[in-house]
Amino acid sequence: RAPSESSSTAGVMMSEKMDIESENRAVLVMINQADQFYREQQRLAKTMRKGFLDLAKARSSVGPSCPISALDCREELQAQFTLAEDDVSSVSVTSLESSDAWRKNVGIGDGPVATTTTNDSLRRRGAESQDSMTAEAGHEESPAETDTVLLFTTLPPPTLRKAKREFLNALASAIKLANSIQRIQVAEAKLKASTKAERFAV
Repeated sequence: RAPSESSSTAGVMMSEKMDIESENRAVLVMINQADQFYREQQRLAKTMRKGFLDLAKARSSVGPSCPISALDCREELQAQFTLAEDDVSSVSVTSLESSDAWRKNVGIGDGPVATTTTNDSLRRRGAESQDSMTAEAGHEESPAETDTVLLFTTLPPPTLRKAKREFLNALASAIKLANSIQRIQVAEAKLKASTKAERFAV
């Protein structure tokens, strides 16, 4: 056999081997992410149940005179944090499991989560200069802006703070679930593309 023919045959065998390894890796990613999705889904359901149970306990402890509900909140609510979306469709299969399509924006969650729209928005006559000096000095966050539980009651029970922690953990689990779904979809798309390419090659 001629040297050129041997080298071309070796190149074809190496290419086929790499395709098989990529397909196997894509299948493993789908299996691992499906397992992680199931585990995180169970964790999310458990966390949500605990959060609603603690919220019910908090409402029972304060009584009907101080209802804990977003309907009774007199502030304009804003998102506590936002998400940034990254395109992971072009990520290789080997680094797919370490990539996140959805991630929390850095520094957004530490900002204010509510803006007062009632008494704080009213200005006294002759206080424009004082307001401008305050704006130049910088915005000082109120306790309700740093501790969102105070938006609903001035003396929050411990169960209400516990419910807040549970719901924050539920949000983190929801982000992980969305990333797992995205990884599964990308791995499936790459596997279908590889299979389609093999059919055309044959």
